[in-house]
Amino acid sequence: MKNHFLKLLLGLSLMFLCFGCKKEKDKEQDPIDILTSKTWKFSLVDKNPSSGGTDANTISYVVAECFRDNIFEFKKDGTLLLHTGKIKCIDGEQDIKQSTYSYNRDTKEISIDGVKSIVLELTKTQFKYKAPLPFNTGYSYALVILE
Repeated sequence: MKNHFLKLLLGLSLMFLCFGCKKEKDKEQDPIDILTSKTWKFSLVDKNPSSGGTDANTISYVVAECFRDNIFEFKKDGTLLLHTGKIKCIDGEQDIKQSTYSYNRDTKEISIDGVKSIVLELTKTQFKYKAPLPFNTGYSYALVILE
């Protein structure tokens, strides 16, 4: 009886080890699923400074008042909808602007309307990337943070 009980316990333990634990790959969520799981808005606070972005060639993006209530909506088909908020930057500005985006999983780059940016962090709570700036600004990138 005791031997039978030990075999049963060992069998259940092996089943738990094989089927009860998720593999590391299963825990990694697809970047497109994260992008499309919610709407995003500009953040004034970096929730995870350790994910990088602050260096001599990068300036933090200064979010103008008229952009602070804008909402970014990424769609699975590669469409990006920018919902402009109540505060408009330009009189007569459209309520929704449509763009395209693509995400390269290998290089961790996002391309928005053909402009490639380096993704530093993409989690359920924060999307942080470095967008290229024109040469005459004195900086190579602007650090953009969405939440």
